Amino acid sequence: LMRAAIGRDNEAAKVLVDHGAQVDIPAMGLTPFLIAAGVGTGGQGTGLAAQSSAGGPPNMELVGLLVDHGANINVQINGTLTYSLRIARSPSSNEGMTALHQAAQTGKLALVKYLLEKGANTQLLDAKGRKPIDLAGGVDLAPIAAAAGNTDTNRQRDSDNPAITAEIKSLLQNVARK
Repeated sequence: LMRAAIGRDNEAAKVLVDHGAQVDIPAMGLTPFLIAAGVGTGGQGTGLAAQSSAGGPPNMELVGLLVDHGANINVQINGTLTYSLRIARSPSSNEGMTALHQAAQTGKLALVKYLLEKGANTQLLDAKGRKPIDLAGGVDLAPIAAAAGNTDTNRQRDSDNPAITAEIKSLLQNVARK
């Protein structure tokens, strides 16, 4: 299931979960749900490790499939600070993050809305003590993308759009008040 998520193979993932694959088994600190949501470990691996360590665009179809089959939307990246679970030489920058952290950080408004509708916890802290709202507005992901082999770093990131950032912050604040 993890390989299907990394490969964005929705058909294989559907067959697997329809035949009882467990959706929340972690590997290298991630679950298939986190991969589908575009979360990476934040390290700088090579090859297949680079694909999952840098994250990527959310696969909303696969996210929905996994949630429908019981994936924990509040699962946090775990264990990537220990050498044995790291897939890169450098320490993870995403330890403790959830899909909501990553979506807020990268300005993925549709994913933020979806996760909040499904009950994502806005108060969870990552390993650095940050809530998703603390990350809204983004961070320069170009070095991570370049390490993963993505040379198109001139493309505008969703997190660069002030209107998207403001809407994400507003959504997170409104949910936190409830």
